[in-house]
Amino acid sequence: MQLARRFFLLPWSERFLLFKAWMLIGFVRVSLLVGRFTGTKRVLDWLQRRPVPRLVARRRLARRVARMVELASHLIPGGRHCLTRAMALEVLLRRRGYRADVKIGVARDDSGKLIAHAWLHCEGVVLIGGEGAANYVEVSPPSS
Repeated sequence: MQLARRFFLLPWSERFLLFKAWMLIGFVRVSLLVGRFTGTKRVLDWLQRRPVPRLVARRRLARRVARMVELASHLIPGGRHCLTRAMALEVLLRRRGYRADVKIGVARDDSGKLIAHAWLHCEGVVLIGGEGAANYVEVSPPSS
């Protein structure tokens, strides 16, 4: 109930952005589960080519968009995965004219098992997945 109340307290523009983030995170999550990374990336690259009008793009702060992705990720089962959130945020930011890139890194945990992590850089700032990103060695993602 409190979540619904908080949603309706948001301005219309943020409600719409939260809805778009929720839909995008759902798509990315399902697509990564049933498909391949390269296919998902190809669809997301296509979506990024459809820019939001310039006036709207500069009014939105990148951190506000990232916040909406974080909120939406709590509403999708599996939406909290770092790669899902980073890929969804990349689309939303690039459509608004920001330079945003998903970074993928690998490391070994205490038992020697290989682990991976994804984060998003936007114009020199890590917006999503920054926690512990310094512990990972960045690798190149597969090309689309």
